[in-house]
Amino acid sequence: MKKIKGIALLSILVIFQSVFAYSQWQDKPLEEQLKRIKEIPLSGFFGISATNSVPQNQFQDYLQKSGFGLSLFGGYYADPIPFAAGFNADLIFFGGETKRFKYQKPGGWTIGEDTVTTSSLIVPLSVFVRIKPIFFNTFMPYLEGFAGYTILNVSADYKPYWGKSDSKNKTSFAFHYGASAGLMIELVDFIDLPSSHRTMCLDVRLKYIKGNEADYATAKILDDTTVEFRDFRSKTDMLLLLLGLTFRF
Repeated sequence: MKKIKGIALLSILVIFQSVFAYSQWQDKPLEEQLKRIKEIPLSGFFGISATNSVPQNQFQDYLQKSGFGLSLFGGYYADPIPFAAGFNADLIFFGGETKRFKYQKPGGWTIGEDTVTTSSLIVPLSVFVRIKPIFFNTFMPYLEGFAGYTILNVSADYKPYWGKSDSKNKTSFAFHYGASAGLMIELVDFIDLPSSHRTMCLDVRLKYIKGNEADYATAKILDDTTVEFRDFRSKTDMLLLLLGLTFRF
């Protein structure tokens, strides 16, 4: 019972402190209130970006294509220290192909169709540390260092008109590390009086992933509905360009 009373008393004190703080500022000019709220540190952030990935060196020789996808990330700033840490996941699709094999009666009538589809997905998962100068508010450049693991997956799906579907895939992993440089530009302020402040920023980032050697594969559909997996081994370096939105709170 004493514990419950203590929690209730603490809650009342917090509410009273908030009301008192608001009462101190509610009679101030609006500009002064807004200025005070904007000075409150924004420690958390998360965002989403469209991502273009270009494999480098021998990795590009084997894949022979660029990848497109999206990136999800978030972290926490140790304000007032210009240092942040967080997690990043890039989902990059390197395409594939689809072929349909039709069964026909004499005379050209189609009576059935088998479908074979391949796809290639690369997912770098990283933890990062970020340095952002604290004296920039609207334009916020930053530098990152990161490390993690890259998942490389190629799959093939067979869907017959008759019978049972089948799937095959090959998955491998590679350690990676790297660095990136970015720029956030504040677009919108979301302010709720007396003390809530959030921002939405345009976020542009250039990222270089230095990947260790890994075994991986590409998939090619042959004319008899079978899929040929071609195995390779190389370093898994990539250059990524990201454009998206970051929300700070």
